[in-house]
Amino acid sequence: MSFVLDSSITMSWLLQDESDQYAARARDLLDQQTAHVPMIWLSEVVNVLRQSARRNRISDEYEIWSLNFLAQLPIAIDSSDPWVSARRIQALAVRHNLTAYDAAYLELALRLQVPLATLDKELARAAQSENTLLTIDR
Repeated sequence: MSFVLDSSITMSWLLQDESDQYAARARDLLDQQTAHVPMIWLSEVVNVLRQSARRNRISDEYEIWSLNFLAQLPIAIDSSDPWVSARRIQALAVRHNLTAYDAAYLELALRLQVPLATLDKELARAAQSENTLLTIDR
């Protein structure tokens, strides 16, 4: 089994002050499963790390370590036709009143027919209404 991973879960792994038990359990799943992410995930992760380093929350060295750490995990970046996905992303964003960024995670989960792991409350509500929210014992 696999699941879609969003950037809120990822950043919970990397930023000590954002740690979360649900996110830690999702990380444990990667010992046996593959996580899928939309292309926007990498830009979001790099942006949060860069902003965290600029604000002295983390060091530049830790920023580089974090990217190397993530590169070693079984995370598959989606490479499907972005124009086809864009139409579905837009429709989901409208239906659930989400940003296009968040809707990209939901679209991928629905397309792959796998659950979505997120700490974002609005995205979690949308995923739950689409019956695709990853449930992990907390």
